[in-house]
Amino acid sequence: MSRARWRSLLRVRERVLVDHLVETARAMRADRATLATWAALAGLPEGEVVASPFGARMIALGLEAGARTVHHELRPLLTWHRSVRPRGATRDPLHGQWHRGALRTGKYEEFCQEDPFCTYHPEHSAKWAPHEMLHRAVGFHAPAEVNGFTRYVAARLNELLPVATWYGLEHALRLDRNGPFDRALEGRELDAPIERARWLHEDERSLARRARKAAPLLRWTLERTSAELAAIDEELASGTLIPSRDAGAESFPDVRLDASADALAYVHAHERRLSSPAVARVTSALARQHHSTLGALRTRVDDVLDRLLFARLASRPSEVRRAIAANVVHDLLSRAALVRPVDDALHRGLVDGAHRLIRAKRVDSITLASLGAELVRSLTPSIGRARAESIATLGLTSPIVSIDVAATRRGVSIVAPHTAAWLGRAGTRVVVDQLVAEGPARGHLATRIARIVAPDDLPLSELARLEGVLDRPPAHDPRVAWSIEVADAEDDARVSLRGGARIERFTADVLQLHRGEPADDEPRWVATAHVDAQPVLCELPDRVATTLTSSPSHRLGALRRAIGAQAVETLVEVGLLVVLPA
Repeated sequence: MSRARWRSLLRVRERVLVDHLVETARAMRADRATLATWAALAGLPEGEVVASPFGARMIALGLEAGARTVHHELRPLLTWHRSVRPRGATRDPLHGQWHRGALRTGKYEEFCQEDPFCTYHPEHSAKWAPHEMLHRAVGFHAPAEVNGFTRYVAARLNELLPVATWYGLEHALRLDRNGPFDRALEGRELDAPIERARWLHEDERSLARRARKAAPLLRWTLERTSAELAAIDEELASGTLIPSRDAGAESFPDVRLDASADALAYVHAHERRLSSPAVARVTSALARQHHSTLGALRTRVDDVLDRLLFARLASRPSEVRRAIAANVVHDLLSRAALVRPVDDALHRGLVDGAHRLIRAKRVDSITLASLGAELVRSLTPSIGRARAESIATLGLTSPIVSIDVAATRRGVSIVAPHTAAWLGRAGTRVVVDQLVAEGPARGHLATRIARIVAPDDLPLSELARLEGVLDRPPAHDPRVAWSIEVADAEDDARVSLRGGARIERFTADVLQLHRGEPADDEPRWVATAHVDAQPVLCELPDRVATTLTSSPSHRLGALRRAIGAQAVETLVEVGLLVVLPA
């Protein structure tokens, strides 16, 4: 039986859990300078680090392992060699394409448990930052020559705490939340504004009140971890797969967890990559968090949860920077092994040289730049210079600047084509440079463009905002199937906006700009929707817009009197309004 300290909290009264949450929050907010340092080292906005007290501690544990973020849009996507690619059933056809304001990556291609860094995807919730950092803190077990069952248990162990904290401990006291995880809310609110991190500044009474509501989340993490470890221990003893005790049940609204199935899916997708001798050589020689046995990884899970709950986390920034620099070496060689998974003399020589650098603790920005250049020179004869340079470009701004803006420049033209046309080539280059300078930020690319452009050109900013609205996914509205013709409807028929339709006020004539024509800066109401998957937009007079937004639905007769029969018929005809029988 494990002697892990966290198990002592499994049987305590709720009051003890409340006190633990309050005391941790007090101690954390008393040292704001350290929290800001963690954010800078991790390459994250401070608001994402301090969104919750235990989320911040998860970031700190990742930093101890030398993890930090790399920016997805500034890190060239590699085409993995066919011998290590995920099997066809798990591949995403949109991999590498701009879609719905995001540069898409396949589910399994964007995440490998052995990756030394965490990829920052702007379209993901800010909750992903501490989640990914905790993956790196836990570590992995991935030798090349092991059976599938061992790979499966290792994958399940690596995922255990990141999942158990996502819905539980990390969510406790998060931002201004007062309840359990809400999938719809987290999907709408991606970012984490620091002013909404209430635990940083609220008074003692308010903090205690919210801690009482959050205590069940801490208990859920403890119980989930205990149950999952018991299942894994039974698997190790019996050699049989044991499903999670709540597999198939709703752990939270619209959340069903099946850790066993998830681990099997991961191993199925990554089996060929994990079996590659070239990949395994990099992992065993360079990875800081590679555990030599399943037992060591199993013990690490206990240790990490203990440290998350109880330890004083205070790694020196200089130590963290050295660890990050060593992980840059690992990242370079890992990317090379995915494109050229050949364990030949060239590969062995590169890995051995990198290993010597790390052991000698001679890794600084100059050394890293030299290593990247050597990698490009060595790989160019076999894979070409362009692919070699892509491998050596990591999406980092520290400890070295290693970025490629080509994908971002392409994204501006694809996601906001009308805005890009008005900006021209020179203006687009300026916007791309500003997006890079802004650093990591959440949201649809068009929304970020709008924020960048706003100080210099408000009408163009509003055009970019409109393009973001039009690029949202079409909403399915089942009511359309039983809607009726407006000419056949009685006065008591119900009229409402089509599902997914939006009415927004813009501070310029964005429809003129959208057509490529100069526009004034008079405010306009614009309605948008998707009809048969095609975007529809039209300008609305003030009276029409305010009437339609005043209530979710209206009686047809009353609406005709309020905005005019012709307006009602036109809006129904273009698909913005739906008429339903009384």
